[in-house]
Amino acid sequence: MLPKLHLNKEQCLLNIQKMASKAAAHQLEMWPHFKTHQSAEVGNWFREFGVECITVSSLKMARYFAENGWQNIHIAFPIWPIQLELEYFKNLNLSFNLANKEQLNHLQSLGVKANCFIELDADYGRTSLAINNIEGIRQLIGLAANSNVAIKGFYVHNGKNYNYRSTQKILESHNQVCELLSRLKLELGSHLKTIMGDTPGCSLANSFNGVDAISAGNFVFYDIMQEHIGSCHSTEQVLELECQVVDQINAQKWVVHCGSVHLSKDALTINNQTIFGKAVARIRDERIPIQNAFLTSLSQEHGILENVGKTTVDVKAGDRIALQVVHSCLTAACMGGFWINNRYFGQFE
Repeated sequence: MLPKLHLNKEQCLLNIQKMASKAAAHQLEMWPHFKTHQSAEVGNWFREFGVECITVSSLKMARYFAENGWQNIHIAFPIWPIQLELEYFKNLNLSFNLANKEQLNHLQSLGVKANCFIELDADYGRTSLAINNIEGIRQLIGLAANSNVAIKGFYVHNGKNYNYRSTQKILESHNQVCELLSRLKLELGSHLKTIMGDTPGCSLANSFNGVDAISAGNFVFYDIMQEHIGSCHSTEQVLELECQVVDQINAQKWVVHCGSVHLSKDALTINNQTIFGKAVARIRDERIPIQNAFLTSLSQEHGILENVGKTTVDVKAGDRIALQVVHSCLTAACMGGFWINNRYFGQFE
């Protein structure tokens, strides 16, 4: 039944191996973010490369992976749990992000041991405590001292790198954050672990001064957005969404059964054209590569596939189309599972 989300296991393993090799070369721990795939099956592949610690985005996701054998789990979100939620994880090594003193007060009121990494803002605007606010960070550490909340280090997501389209800009931003993390360790203690979590920086950089662990997630699949940023090549993209061509509007435009409920509404603008996906093959009796055909419009269930090139694209109603996706994390979440070598694997619910 279409649409189907296909996962290329061989390329996925190569992507994991490449990042694991980089981590090893720079003596970094690898805490990959599993929100990208949300799959016990895909998660198990990381074990082949020595991964022992993982990152997730919620208590619910942490519980899913704990039930699938993971013992060291970091929740990269400033959660406000209740006591019973933390007690479930008492036999595991669980940690999560700490954003402010109000969250700290809440955690202290529970009386349950909580391991936290202070979430720092690298001029991205997703959390309130700036990475260069040494005194503010010092104060939060002081407020946690001698309590049930243990400050283990710092977590930073350098989200600005997703807005750049220049390797030089990404590396400049990455190196600035590394310098600030080095300063934090110098000022506040080298025992405090630093975790960095953006895919562009982790993919492109070859210097990680001040960083102890990397927690990027998208690299396991990559996508059109990461290709456009410069983080990967088209051949390193792992996911393809197979959908049906249901109608033909004219010689250059088709309706496909693929909408925002399958892909999300994330889009890119390339050469003044907004796209929601890229067609890489037409599937009829056989798979034929195609070029210059993009999803240019989405509604809930429908998509418009359009040929934006000068050469004719041989597509007709009844054909199937293989699409590369703009944002693999959101597409995977929308679809809820993958087809891997003709077997279906669901995600956590």
